[in-house]
Amino acid sequence: MNITKRRSRSRQLLVGLVLLGALAAVPIRSAYADATFGSLHVTGDETACTYANGTVTITKSSTLTFSMATPGQKGTDSIVVGKGVEANLTFDGVDIDESGDTSKPAMELVETRDGVTKGAIVKLTLKGTNKLTSAGDNAGLQIQYTDHFVQPGVPEIDISGPGSLTATCVGVGTDPKHLGAWGAGIGGSYHHSGGNIYIESGTVTGVCDGRGWPSYAAGIGGGAGKRNISGDTGTVKIFGGTVEGKTLGPKTYGAGIGSGQNGVNTGVTISGGTVTASNGDEGTEAHDAAIGSNFQFGTGRQGVIAITGGTVNAYSQSDDPGIGDKYDQLIKISGGRFDVSSKNGKPIDPGNGLNVSLGYITGGCFAGGQAAGVKDRNLTDCGYIYNLSLRDPHVAWHNIDPATKDKYPYRIYNQGKFQIAVTQNGGSKVYDGTSLALKDFTLSVPGGEVDLQQLANAHPHLTYRSNATMHIWSELGRHTTDASSYMIWARSDPIARMGTSETTYTLFVSNKEPDQKSELEGYEAFITKRPTHLVSAKILFHLSYTGSTVFGCPPIYPNPKDVIFTFDNAVEGEHFGVMDDYEFQGKLADANAGPNRPATVKITNWSTSLNSRSHNYSLEGDTVDTTIDVDPGQITIKIASVGPKVYDATTVSAVPEVTFGGLASGEKLVAGTDYDASGAYADARAATDKDVTVTVTLKEGSQAAANYKIAGTITTKSDITRRPITVGSADIATRVYDGTTEATVSSVTFKNLAGDDQLAQGTDYQVSAAFGDARAANGKDVPVDVELLEGGPLSGNYTLSGSPYMASGDISRRPLQISEAKADSKVYDATTDATVSDLAFSNLVAGEQLVSGDDYTASGTFADSHAGADKEVSVTAKLSQDSSVAANYTLDGAFKTTATIERKPIEVSSAKVDSKVFDGNTSATVSAVAFSGLVGKERLAPKQDYTVAAAFSDAAVGKAKRVDVTISLIGEGPVASNYLMDDAHLSAKADITPADSGGGDDGGKTDGGGTDGGKTDGGGKTDGGKSSGGRTGGKTGAKAKTQPHRGGALPGSGDATWAATAVAVALAAAGGICLVGARHRG
Repeated sequence: MNITKRRSRSRQLLVGLVLLGALAAVPIRSAYADATFGSLHVTGDETACTYANGTVTITKSSTLTFSMATPGQKGTDSIVVGKGVEANLTFDGVDIDESGDTSKPAMELVETRDGVTKGAIVKLTLKGTNKLTSAGDNAGLQIQYTDHFVQPGVPEIDISGPGSLTATCVGVGTDPKHLGAWGAGIGGSYHHSGGNIYIESGTVTGVCDGRGWPSYAAGIGGGAGKRNISGDTGTVKIFGGTVEGKTLGPKTYGAGIGSGQNGVNTGVTISGGTVTASNGDEGTEAHDAAIGSNFQFGTGRQGVIAITGGTVNAYSQSDDPGIGDKYDQLIKISGGRFDVSSKNGKPIDPGNGLNVSLGYITGGCFAGGQAAGVKDRNLTDCGYIYNLSLRDPHVAWHNIDPATKDKYPYRIYNQGKFQIAVTQNGGSKVYDGTSLALKDFTLSVPGGEVDLQQLANAHPHLTYRSNATMHIWSELGRHTTDASSYMIWARSDPIARMGTSETTYTLFVSNKEPDQKSELEGYEAFITKRPTHLVSAKILFHLSYTGSTVFGCPPIYPNPKDVIFTFDNAVEGEHFGVMDDYEFQGKLADANAGPNRPATVKITNWSTSLNSRSHNYSLEGDTVDTTIDVDPGQITIKIASVGPKVYDATTVSAVPEVTFGGLASGEKLVAGTDYDASGAYADARAATDKDVTVTVTLKEGSQAAANYKIAGTITTKSDITRRPITVGSADIATRVYDGTTEATVSSVTFKNLAGDDQLAQGTDYQVSAAFGDARAANGKDVPVDVELLEGGPLSGNYTLSGSPYMASGDISRRPLQISEAKADSKVYDATTDATVSDLAFSNLVAGEQLVSGDDYTASGTFADSHAGADKEVSVTAKLSQDSSVAANYTLDGAFKTTATIERKPIEVSSAKVDSKVFDGNTSATVSAVAFSGLVGKERLAPKQDYTVAAAFSDAAVGKAKRVDVTISLIGEGPVASNYLMDDAHLSAKADITPADSGGGDDGGKTDGGGTDGGKTDGGGKTDGGKSSGGRTGGKTGAKAKTQPHRGGALPGSGDATWAATAVAVALAAAGGICLVGARHRG
């Protein structure tokens, strides 16, 4: 068993597990909205079905659609509709084949036998091609009851739809004692009668097919039954569609449509469609009628075969009739087309088992073929056809209907009294502006099947007379062109109408005595109203917006020229006018104002007054779409109130509250959304009870506002109150210290002034202010009193609070200049400092003095530090911050005076004379001079600040020889110009050493008497006044003293020089040898 549900996979798994556990013993019940049961797919009511053992059971009334799970593939899962269930089923490509399983039918509708519960009832709609195949005892579509009817338990099926259904029972040969097909194609199974079977449309085929074995049941109807108990037809009613019932096999014992073996046809009704029934093929041994039965023991159980229309084809291969029964059957035929035959019997035969008249024909057309029972082919005396009596006064004649006579040459006519009918052509004359005339009427037999003249021509022995005049009279007593009803009179007696006497005649037609006549009295004829439709409407008048979508005439009564309605189908030259012929109502798509607003108009009063044109017309279409101009409605400002405002330097008022006059009922306009209201004072000044002009402007973009227009303004009263202000700032003019507390307010700003207003000092307000004290300082608090002046240009619009206002102001320090000062002369000290005194100041506040040391400190600065006379001195002073007086002043600039820097006396404290090597002259070199009295670290530079002259007493070699030294200041020297000194004469001592007589000179090095940096090898070594190996020593270079030279060796520049000089002198004395190139290191 395969169950597939279109749910979540987890749900599928759960159901699968349940099925595996309970499949063998317990039917599984589940509800599906859209499910597959084995080979069947079902959609519909999710709680309607159960599925077990290959059968889908519908357990409650529902609507379901069945199709195959795999389209085009057969399945073996059957369908059962339970008792009491009313199901609407659709078959869409269903193909159930149970030919291999004789245990169940392909589909079954369950009966009930309790006399209370209904059997299953199914409304079956066919789509596509559908097949139901069962085997053996089962019907293909099993709808049955057991034994005789037990209402309401008989199941019922109603088949319709565009599709097809073939239901078949096929024979089986598994049981030698029970071979063949025992169930109907559609109907009962073995030992069961058929249920209630209704076929309305579609292609429906029921087949009992032995498949090489005998067939015992009907194609549509009963199964093979027990004698006098079952196998009956049930009820088969065919209203339309294409229906075929047939039995097949080497032997057939059931009807194509009717009962099965041993059963009775209990009811077949055909009123339409094409119905074909047969009980075997050529060569079949058949034992039943094509439509009906052959059972001879059915006393009291006979049914009716009633045929009122449709096309019926019934072909019997037996000696039973095509339609009927050899024994007893009630057959009623009143219409239809018939092609009926029997191989060895009568085409139509009710049988004679009840010895009563069981059949009659009152209408219909019949094929030629086997017309058994037609006694007079010339139709001179034909009382019955197809073995059925023709109920008097009906008679069979040749069919003269050209549409059917070729296939159906015989037709049943009524030969009795003809009721002559006068019919108005078309049923009535439509108003066209002309009167009724004889041409507007036709005389005929009711029903219109036969034209009397044509019938008389076809059958000359019938009597046909027509001789009459007609008088037309209107009950309205006026001309006969109007749409109305009229009486048509036809009598054989003279009558008087409308003041005239006329003779009219009786119309009659008869095939016997003329006394079988009919008279027409007071036939009512009509000129009906001519149909017309409103096809367009053009409205030229304008509506004014009222908030309503409804308009029309009435209550508006426009100029007819402004309403142009067009109607179709009017008689040429006739037109309809508003108010004369019709009134109308219109409905706007919405109530809004605007041009060409869409609307629908409907004629609401179509005049039937005889004075109107419209009374001859029927208005069939009364509504059209149109457009109409809706003008904005006029509104006014009814009331306006304006609240007071605080002065804001404008004439604009607070937003007015407005009440409008003329608004549509229930409507209101919303300020800011639909309109803007503004007010304007006569002027901007603060005052009470001022005139305010209120203006309303409707807003663009507001649909509510677009529906109106507004005219005029309105004047009301309101106040402008004084605006509260405070001082925002007050600027205090900065002033120079003058010893007073006076403050000047240069400007005042106010907070909350309106617009561009600026209050003017002196005209709108006055101020007064003073510093707390007279001291110079920044950010000093200044209380400012501000007072508004009455009568000022703007001050009357304001009230002032928050005065006095604490402002901030500055008293700047008073600038002073030194007007007098004295500078003292000084001896040069290498600085520019000057000592000053006796300062006097200009610009002091009257009565104030500055005291040196208390209020200020003074200082002077020479232009430079050099000694000189009348040198410029800049005098400055620094005011004391701790002085209460000086703190109010600033001192700018310097005072210029003069003073002298005198030269400072100095002396030479020492001079250094260098020893030298004998050079034959007395020149001496002073390498250093020391002065006392110099300032600081100053030094005098030789040749720039002073000159030195020095000479040995003689040029001879000697130690501690006297040197005379003279030192003189250079007056313009860079440093010496600051000093004063007389020429200094000093005596010093130095050595003149012998000259070196060694060999060559090699960089101060001598081999055998050479020198090398004061060093001597072999002849004595000298090193900085030291000698070794014949050393001649002693210190030279003694500092000169400022004292007379007392003889002895002069100080030299060192022992080496002295040694060299000594050597040179000695060599010269010995032989006059002079060593050239001897180096003097000094």
